[in-house]
Amino acid sequence: MKRKYLNRLSKLAIVAAVISITSCRDEDGLAPEYMPDMYRSPAVEPYVDYGELRGNYSDAAYTDKMTARQSVEGTIPRGFVPYGYDNTAEGYELAGVNLKNPVAYTDKVAADGKELYGMFCVHCHGKTGQGDGSIVQNDKFPPLPVKFAPGLDISEGKMFHTITYGKGLMGSHASQLNQEERWKLVHYIRSEFLKEAHAQTSSSNGEGDVAGDSTTQQISFTGDLANDLDLIFDFFDEENPNYDALPTRSPSVILKGVYFGPASYKITLSKSKETLESVVAALTKSAKVKVELAGHTDHGSEDESINVNLSKNRANAVKEHLVKKGIAESRISVVGFGSSQPIASNEDAEGKAKNRRTEITVIK
Repeated sequence: MKRKYLNRLSKLAIVAAVISITSCRDEDGLAPEYMPDMYRSPAVEPYVDYGELRGNYSDAAYTDKMTARQSVEGTIPRGFVPYGYDNTAEGYELAGVNLKNPVAYTDKVAADGKELYGMFCVHCHGKTGQGDGSIVQNDKFPPLPVKFAPGLDISEGKMFHTITYGKGLMGSHASQLNQEERWKLVHYIRSEFLKEAHAQTSSSNGEGDVAGDSTTQQISFTGDLANDLDLIFDFFDEENPNYDALPTRSPSVILKGVYFGPASYKITLSKSKETLESVVAALTKSAKVKVELAGHTDHGSEDESINVNLSKNRANAVKEHLVKKGIAESRISVVGFGSSQPIASNEDAEGKAKNRRTEITVIK
């Protein structure tokens, strides 16, 4: 009797299990989840939108998680330098006028640029820069309208802007190349294909008073501001027999010894007098030379427009001082770059001090 009872009970249990497995299904044919947390872990993962994961896009209990929230407006990564020109035709033209290569030219810089060109450019522009890369030859891309050759009328600022945003059929390379790498690439293209000669400038005090730019022969700088200004002004004088062959801009000289108050564009004359007198003397001696004064700041403000305005106002303050000393206003132009062209790290006081500077450049 007992054995018969157990057999019936076993059969009932088996029938119940079968019914449970086969009948309790959702409309989509899936069995219900009795312990969903075993399948959907409650652990919070970075940048996971749990509303999307669970299909509850409008459920704040899931979506309003700390890891799913957007960063505060204006937040930038540590060490990131904003690019202050818009991806517009106007931004392209402004970059062409205002942006100058902040990376001093050296053989190492050229070698780095060549390597970058081989990785990111050669498949379109070709080994000689004539727009005949492999994807063009294989009819994967139409012939490129731009051929890199001596006499090509494109400024280094426009080249940097194009690499940053892309232009026409060319896409943006900003995610692949940081700003320094983009400038190295510009150096390589201009020296290798546009045949621009470069002076590897240096100063005797080893503090880098001269920023490297294009010249057609070596200029030996001394590190003394007055002497270096005389060298550049004489070299770019219209009386120079090679004047027509010279580039449109000289190397830029940092006006060390020009001081301003914190976040101010008022010159501290008591500390800046000697430097400003050297500039006045050099401009008076070379009466036909025209110059550009460029202001630069550290990354003092998260709003780059504030940095740009401060840098331009500081350059303009130097111009106003020179005009008061008898230099014709028409000989001096000003530009402000804000924090877009650092020459040192903005992570420490020493680097920030170097980035806060005014530069002077001869322009033809």
